[in-house]
Amino acid sequence: MQRLRLKNNFTQHHGFLTITAVILLVSVAVLTSALFYMFTASSRSSTDLLTSVQALYVAESGLETAIQAIAGPSVGSHISCAAVNGYTNVAIGGGAPGTYTLQGTLSVANSPGALSSAINSTTSIIPLTTIAPYNAAGGRVMIDLEAIDYTGVSSLAAVCGTAPCLTGGSRGAGGTTASNHAAGTGVGQNDCMIRSTGTVSTANLNSQRTVYVSVQNDEGWTTGQTDSGDEMIMRWNGTTFDRILPAPTIPDTRLYDIKMLSYVDGWIVGSHVKVSGTNQVVPEILHWNGALWSHVVPSVSSSINSDLYAVDCLSADDCWAVGQKNSNTLLIMRWNGSQWTRFSQSGNALDLNLDLYGIDCVSTNDCWAVGQKTSNGNNGDLLFMHWNGSSWSQVALTGANVKQDLRDVFCISSSDCWAVGDKQGSNSAFTHWNGSQWLQGAGDASIPSGANFHAIECLTGSDCWAVGDFINGDTLIAYYNGSIWSRVIPDNSVPDNRDLLDIDCLASNDCWAVGEGEGGDVLTVHWDGSVWSRIDTTNDSSTSDLEAIALLGAQGSLTAAWQEDFH
Repeated sequence: MQRLRLKNNFTQHHGFLTITAVILLVSVAVLTSALFYMFTASSRSSTDLLTSVQALYVAESGLETAIQAIAGPSVGSHISCAAVNGYTNVAIGGGAPGTYTLQGTLSVANSPGALSSAINSTTSIIPLTTIAPYNAAGGRVMIDLEAIDYTGVSSLAAVCGTAPCLTGGSRGAGGTTASNHAAGTGVGQNDCMIRSTGTVSTANLNSQRTVYVSVQNDEGWTTGQTDSGDEMIMRWNGTTFDRILPAPTIPDTRLYDIKMLSYVDGWIVGSHVKVSGTNQVVPEILHWNGALWSHVVPSVSSSINSDLYAVDCLSADDCWAVGQKNSNTLLIMRWNGSQWTRFSQSGNALDLNLDLYGIDCVSTNDCWAVGQKTSNGNNGDLLFMHWNGSSWSQVALTGANVKQDLRDVFCISSSDCWAVGDKQGSNSAFTHWNGSQWLQGAGDASIPSGANFHAIECLTGSDCWAVGDFINGDTLIAYYNGSIWSRVIPDNSVPDNRDLLDIDCLASNDCWAVGEGEGGDVLTVHWDGSVWSRIDTTNDSSTSDLEAIALLGAQGSLTAAWQEDFH
């Protein structure tokens, strides 16, 4: 009986162990299968992630290629936005080669809208009179001197407040400064929306990524006079200069200066002959509205023998123009958003025999104008005039009284301005404002006497250019590195017997200078960061003296924050 119980106990125990072993084996199998599945899924996920990242890098490579092709420092090899469309190339090699395909869409507001109400410097919803000219997928617009990136458009009052509007505005784009803007200010657009699709050669669904970015197109305007005496206005469209005629055309016109606030707001000043065949000239003022240049009649239109030599603007309703009247009266004019009027004030600040050739404004209460006093009919005393928001006053040069003409002025800030003119003897061609006084510049020993500088442009306090000529006619370019001015010799494509009359820069590797034409040509030269070279890509064969140039575009680095298309 006892042995039977032991046997039964053993049998029961053995069965339990068998069941346990089976359960254990099944559990191990399930766990192994789960681990294998997890490992396989993880490996597949890692492969997917790697492929996706590769595709993203390929797409980014396409964007960089397109940006450099459209707006890189190598101006001579620029292509148009349309030329980007459909371009395909291999981006990476190795075991999983990738390709990118580009699509370029040009967005130009030829019939631009305007602000339907005023905005401050932080507003991200931009109310407009119309959204029809603007890219619904986003892009970049210019209002006054500010560039603004936006992500979309809307006609819903719930989104806009005051519809329609641009949405997702990012202020102060492209190196510009976020500012307040008045109602009615034009809103311009000239950019290229680039989409780059990167593909890695696998069957993986994650082997393709699409990224896009809006590139602000460079637009340059240059102006002067043809050899036949007609006005010359030329527009740089990214690959060539095209002549643009104002409406209506006026013969015997010379245009001296240009200021572009945005793609839809610009001013040109000069003079034209009032009566054909005479020397009687009156001020000439032209305005650009995004579609055409039109003549604006100033309040001194009937004044004989008056020239406007320079213009500067802070906003659509705040511009100054300066020049001279041969009746020995200083000529200063102001634009208030609706009309140009001659500025006058009591006191002796606006003395007789003062000629003003250049003006630059830092703010609404801080402008400088430069020129000469010509009381004895010879080279005049240096002339500096300052606007403090309520009146103009003359400011003397600290130190020796120098007989010297000043042709241009540029301010980096309220305490850092440069004025340029003629270098006579040991006198410097440069004078500097340090916030409290004007002083003769130092460190231009490499520039001999007889240099005549006509224009100056600065990107920073240690990155300035000045252009002009020598008495014998040789082309003159000088650079300031923060401590000294020194002459820079251009390459052999730039003729050595031409005057350079103006300069403008967008970046340290993107500057243009213009000057005197000869023998059926115009003179345009470009700085790409390493050398000055001539780039005369123009659709007009007129011999023209180009007096001024103004650039629009991204200031600073070309690379911009891209977005990804998840659709």
